[in-house]
Amino acid sequence: MHCRTEESVYEKTYPGGGQLLLRIIGAVLIGAGVLILIFCIPGWAWLSLIGIVLIVAGVLLILRS
Repeated sequence: MHCRTEESVYEKTYPGGGQLLLRIIGAVLIGAGVLILIFCIPGWAWLSLIGIVLIVAGVLLILRS
């Protein structure tokens, strides 16, 4: 009976570097999606998001002190 080592399992389940083109295309698609979100979401939505983050940060600071 032959047991597989951790290394052989890791090599078989981890996506290899042989798909470099797919990784590049994926990164470009993610970047394009982020840019579309940044430019298409109106300013008031960004300001409200910043406001919510500031409120949460303030509450966390008060609770920790």
